[in-house]
Amino acid sequence: MLPRFLGFVLIVLSCLGGTLQLEYRLNVGFPIGAWDASLLALIVVGLWRASIRTGRAYASTVPVLLASFAIATLGATIVALQNGNATYEFLLTLRNFVAVPLSALSVFAIVDRDFDYRIFFRWFAVAGACSGLLVIVFVLGQGGQSRQPFTDVNQLRTVDYGTFAALLATVFLTYAITMKLVVLGRRLDELALMIAFVGAVATLSRSDWVSLVAGVVPILFLVPAASRRSLFRLILVGVPLLAIGLAIFGALGSALLDVDLLHIMSDRVATLDPNYTGELGQNRAYDSRLPGAENEIREWLAGNIFFGSGFGWERRDFAADGNKHNVWTSTLAESGIFGVVAYLVALVLLFRAGVMIVSRSTHSSRQPYDPFTRAFGVFSIASAVFFFVHGMVTLSFNTLREAVTLGVILGVALKLDAITSELPQP
Repeated sequence: MLPRFLGFVLIVLSCLGGTLQLEYRLNVGFPIGAWDASLLALIVVGLWRASIRTGRAYASTVPVLLASFAIATLGATIVALQNGNATYEFLLTLRNFVAVPLSALSVFAIVDRDFDYRIFFRWFAVAGACSGLLVIVFVLGQGGQSRQPFTDVNQLRTVDYGTFAALLATVFLTYAITMKLVVLGRRLDELALMIAFVGAVATLSRSDWVSLVAGVVPILFLVPAASRRSLFRLILVGVPLLAIGLAIFGALGSALLDVDLLHIMSDRVATLDPNYTGELGQNRAYDSRLPGAENEIREWLAGNIFFGSGFGWERRDFAADGNKHNVWTSTLAESGIFGVVAYLVALVLLFRAGVMIVSRSTHSSRQPYDPFTRAFGVFSIASAVFFFVHGMVTLSFNTLREAVTLGVILGVALKLDAITSELPQP
């Protein structure tokens, strides 16, 4: 029941949140939509689970997480009130910031010793595949919107569907297939991986591509030595299959959109080179990010070093190009050093929990771990690396739906770390 609930929240955040958030939302000073409902549902269920104290386990790391965010939130709120920041922007950025600890604490209360990690991953895989499929349908569907060839790649991009779900599903399914873990079904896992991967790449977002690589790299080092042969087989067979899937998508897209989609993708890969001079007619990958990051650093230096200029310092109508596309500089401007420390604490705790879970499962002589328990440890490590890099290159966990997703993964990881620490060790 509980893994399915968390899975449903992930699907709402990744697949339905974009459209529902825009079409069906209340305005109470700032818009409340599907993403807010997901966070509220997590909090309500978390409070209920905490009240009945089912399968309770403690983690000394939870107070560290809450304290770091509480200090940053209080300080940035006081500075925002002193500066008279706009109420709408203040509430919006405050909500996004506290979503990580609130969702993590709620999920920590929800998860117990009987939590089924395979069902959780099943829903995560479904969310990733749905997200990827919706992106593919969106891109190919643009062929009926115009009779003229596309000249701007932004016409083929969408942020309505949470590609972070497709990216993270690609990371996990890569590990699951390597380890011969069946999530949806052996062939269904391969199909879900194909759809999630193609959908993640179809956004034409270089930020997503870089983050995907960052998330997959830890998997290569976390596969046990006994499974290295399976990993090499997956690389030799899986990579060509994924390339074929991408080629099919590119061929369909080229036919429907009257553009060479694969050529556009290869050109965008070339723009990742810092020495790219613009001969392909596209900007360098970081050209659209540097002005915003520089503006945010200037704002931080001009404001309170410890707590920034407060939540909501940035008026949307005065926003510089690329603002908020680097979570770390954006956080410096909004909540200063303490805000950055809070986010770093969250990612370090996620990474640490993953390391501890994997270490216990590897060195325990009694092996009280099922494969999906160890898999979540690996997934936690990969997710921490993914979010760290994703936050450097684009809007990420400084938006509500990705903040809640990070909180969900963090909450499960912290609880699993606490539970496994209480199991008998050799």
